[in-house]
Amino acid sequence: MSLILPEWAGHARKSSYYAGMVRVINVQKVLENARYRGSGTVTVSLTDNQIPENSGTYKIEFADNRATCVTRKLLSVQAADAEMDINAFSRLIIGTCDISSLLYMDHVKINGDTEKLAGIFYRKPNYITEDF
Repeated sequence: MSLILPEWAGHARKSSYYAGMVRVINVQKVLENARYRGSGTVTVSLTDNQIPENSGTYKIEFADNRATCVTRKLLSVQAADAEMDINAFSRLIIGTCDISSLLYMDHVKINGDTEKLAGIFYRKPNYITEDF
């Protein structure tokens, strides 16, 4: 920055902070288009009180870092690998936190192997500049 604006030399800085919101509107589309790590199959149960179409148990099959099949069923009594609300899912899928944060997050219950979940929920670089 100081090369472009010499008068700002020593005054420019870079920092990151949390001052935004994220919320998934269409879980099915997000899961179909998300990036994954490796290959595997994971089930995730979601509850969304505002958009009931998002609520359900999603079976995600992925290979070569892409989803191969995403199917949704109504919430079932059979335990999924993870159970969470839409807020937790939104934070996790966008990559603001990773699998190590699951144990400390409200409204998240882990029933399966965390290694499998790490293929979906991992830290991702974020740079969102849309204001609303």
